[in-house]
Amino acid sequence: PGIDLFFGLSDGWDESAGGNIVYVDGSGEYTKTLVTGNMLVIVERKKGVQKFAQYVNHRAQNKKLYLIRATIH
Repeated sequence: PGIDLFFGLSDGWDESAGGNIVYVDGSGEYTKTLVTGNMLVIVERKKGVQKFAQYVNHRAQNKKLYLIRATIH
């Protein structure tokens, strides 16, 4: 449990390239946060909820995406 902060930097990131942050609870329910160019995402994560970054696919080509993550417990 805690608060997750994501700060993303990119120039022209295509959402179809993936890289989304996904939160999954124990029952299989999930929430997906879309990654965009310049973003700040704040998520309150409950006990038992896991997070992962969805794969980045070939549509990213040579674009770069920088994610800075912090967790407050």
